[in-house]
Amino acid sequence: MKKIVKQNIKISDVMTYNEFLERYLVNHDEFLFYYKNKTINLCYGEAGKFTYNIVENNVLIEEKEYNSPNELLKDMEIDHIKFPDLWYILE
Repeated sequence: MKKIVKQNIKISDVMTYNEFLERYLVNHDEFLFYYKNKTINLCYGEAGKFTYNIVENNVLIEEKEYNSPNELLKDMEIDHIKFPDLWYILE
């Protein structure tokens, strides 16, 4: 029986930060990222709001809503690190 090995692929190996920005800011694509034991969900919320939530060990630890995606990306931090600075670490 073959052993299945989970490969962690960094999001930066799949797309550049500029590609991500275009997809999120222009197309309003939703994204799911992983950082350490946290799951980060960026989404287009109700009534034109942009939201993110962070789940750790299956518990919602943070959820915020913004009027624009630029505002969200400027404010969002994980472990006191701004989102753009995490780009090469996120899976």
